[in-house]
Amino acid sequence: MAMPSLPSSPSSGVPSPRFLSPRYRVLLAGVFSQLLCIGVARFAYTPLLPMMQQQTWLSDAQGGWLAALNYAGYMLGALVASSLHSIRLKDTLYRLTLLLAVFSTAGMALADSLWLWAAMRFVAGFSSSGAMLLASGLILHWLISHGQRGELGIHFAGVGLGMLLAALVVELMLRLAFDWQAQWWGFTLLAGAGNWTFALVGLAAAPAVMVWDLLARRIGYLAALIAAMALQVVGIVLPALTDSLAGLLLSAVLYGGTFLGCVSLVLTMAGRLYPQSPARMMGRMTLAYGSAQIIAPALTGMLAEATGHYDIGLWLAGGFVALGAVLLAWLRAVDQTAQRLDAEAKASRAG
Repeated sequence: MAMPSLPSSPSSGVPSPRFLSPRYRVLLAGVFSQLLCIGVARFAYTPLLPMMQQQTWLSDAQGGWLAALNYAGYMLGALVASSLHSIRLKDTLYRLTLLLAVFSTAGMALADSLWLWAAMRFVAGFSSSGAMLLASGLILHWLISHGQRGELGIHFAGVGLGMLLAALVVELMLRLAFDWQAQWWGFTLLAGAGNWTFALVGLAAAPAVMVWDLLARRIGYLAALIAAMALQVVGIVLPALTDSLAGLLLSAVLYGGTFLGCVSLVLTMAGRLYPQSPARMMGRMTLAYGSAQIIAPALTGMLAEATGHYDIGLWLAGGFVALGAVLLAWLRAVDQTAQRLDAEAKASRAG
């Protein structure tokens, strides 16, 4: 990616379109890395899971463990990213993760083997760290070193676009009677009406990250993050309160409109606090919360298999997010660094 000079795309050596400014060429390359590594390689599993359960022997608990292994791979990627110092090494690993994203997604279609699926989900998780941490850090480093506004909203729009594109293509494949293997081969996702809900999550997520960047300039990073988490709590618990189509669609919009916004805001703050090595800080932050990412899917899968529904998992998730929002509000009131970050965000709007 060669971020310090970067006259070309960060994901390849091919010259970028000259009608775009260097800033948008860099951000566009990030969008495509997110689309591949996160939108497809990581999140394809979520909407495809029900079809795999219908057509194979996969249970709720096994599905949860596969999700946990994906997060474990992401954790390993975060550990590697946080240990690298060289920009060149980060760029090389970033390019490798793009290839691993393609390999791990196609590998899911080779056989209905739990061991194969476990290995592929682990590799997919590792590859997603390339787009989420390495690319984010490299792009943020380039933006700051070139005197550009250090915001990642456009970069993270690629996640939502990837989810949206995959869900729409799956819906087409379902109409063509493709099975789960054919859908994996097409880099795509799930069956039934759930595709449209997942597509709505992606549709909400793609522009939302940029909206949260704009809101942060008005009210500050911490205030925007607290607002996003408060809305996310509502989106998480709604399916436990109602099974109506309107309620589920509203949940998809609220969750899709906030979860990437939270990621973008937090990683942007990390980059502003550690501009010389943002990827290392992003990796350490990922390690800090990674244990919950590994435990939660496995626990939720077991609870769902025991109770026949996901309500307990949804309430637990909503409760932890609400607690996080309360702690952030307290931090914003007492911590000078948090207050400085908010002030810098507002100052960037004035500038």
